[in-house]
Amino acid sequence: MVHKILNKTTTVLFILTASFFLVQCGDSPDNTSEVYDDNTNTEMQAEGEFEEERDELVSDLEDLQEDLDQRIEDLNSRIEEDGDQADESLIATRNEVQNNRTELEQTLQEVENTSEENWASVRSESRDFYDRVSSQLEEWANRIDDEVDN
Repeated sequence: MVHKILNKTTTVLFILTASFFLVQCGDSPDNTSEVYDDNTNTEMQAEGEFEEERDELVSDLEDLQEDLDQRIEDLNSRIEEDGDQADESLIATRNEVQNNRTELEQTLQEVENTSEENWASVRSESRDFYDRVSSQLEEWANRIDDEVDN
């Protein structure tokens, strides 16, 4: 008789323990939707930040493009004014600016068409290019001023 009581008690405890674990292991629908909403919001924020950073870089590159276009226009005017007497270094500077302008167009396209997955590398390369060409603009301006003064 004691054996029957222990057997029934053990079975009941086993069933209660098993049901307790099943209830605890399952996610309620409310918790699942909150986690999904949080993940969705985080993804939307990250995408918004990516687009904002990309738009800012595109704007910086477009400004640089305008500066290069203006520099090319200035160089062409000076070369045209000098005619056959145009200094070789002035022509070389114009060609260098034009080459950077062409590279800028490619960089700008790459930034505009990039995805979030490869954004970090594209951003880094594009910023390096922007910094390099921006500093060269000053060098070119000094070189042009030196040529005009001579």
